[in-house]
Amino acid sequence: MHKEAKQSQGKKAGEEGMGYPALETLLEQDNPDLSKMQSSMEKLLNLSKASRSPKEKAAAKHALTAYQRFFEMLGELHKIKDRLQEKKHEKKK
Repeated sequence: MHKEAKQSQGKKAGEEGMGYPALETLLEQDNPDLSKMQSSMEKLLNLSKASRSPKEKAAAKHALTAYQRFFEMLGELHKIKDRLQEKKHEKKK
C-alpha cells in the first residue's frame, strides 16, 4: 500500500496525524495485537535472568525497561484518547 494512503487510513477529511503512523494505528484500535511485543518482552526477561554475561544481562534489562515504558505510555495515551472522546460527545449533547 502507498505510504500516504496507509498513513491516512482511519482519518477523516481534515484530520492530521501526530507524525507517528504506527503509534496512531495502535491508538485507533480498541484491542491492538501486541502479542509479538509481549513475546519479545518475555524473551528479554528470560535472557536477563539466564544470561551469564553481565553485559548481555544489562542490555536485556535496558530493553525491558524500554518495553515497559512503551506499554505505560500506550496506556496513558489511551486514557487521554478516551477523555477527549468523552468531551467530544458531551459537546454534541
